[in-house]
Amino acid sequence: MELRPEEQKLLEAIEEAESIRQISLEEAEQQVKAGLVSFLGLELERRPFFDNRFSIMVPITFNTVVPSIPSPQLPEVILSDPLSSVTIMLDYGKTAYQNNDVGQSLSQIKTMLKKMNPASRFYKDGVFSLDGKRVEYLEFFNSSEDGEAFNDYFQMSVQGKALYCYFYCATDIARKWRNIFWAITKSAQFK
Repeated sequence: MELRPEEQKLLEAIEEAESIRQISLEEAEQQVKAGLVSFLGLELERRPFFDNRFSIMVPITFNTVVPSIPSPQLPEVILSDPLSSVTIMLDYGKTAYQNNDVGQSLSQIKTMLKKMNPASRFYKDGVFSLDGKRVEYLEFFNSSEDGEAFNDYFQMSVQGKALYCYFYCATDIARKWRNIFWAITKSAQFK
């Protein structure tokens, strides 16, 4: 993997903070059941999505973004901070997807991302368990119209359909937001 010097510095900082992240996530997982929580300086609240099939903790300052030109290709839910520097996108139900499919589509996702943005550089990927569901994830860098971006992508099966959670921010704020993206994902509850 060929990384730029600034990406390498970010990755070194992220790897240095791995043990801190794990402790913070464990604490966050204990707190999310309480409703409104504070995590890494942000206040979070539980919000339901997709007819209450799924809920996650979201920073209270994040609002729904309404695209200027609606498109069926856009995710169903787009949330952003007041400065539009951090975005959370959620999509559900467009494709059939079973729990045993998880982990088998990462190479296809990488190929698709490379076609959409040849500057994509992949950092980490894998599968973890969350509330009895297998979740695949992919962390990567790419170029956007605003500069370099850090991305966390999570995909899982909910009631036999794919649920996609996609987070992105500028690389200069990625160290803080990566931890928050993981905490938000780990806060997921399913009905």
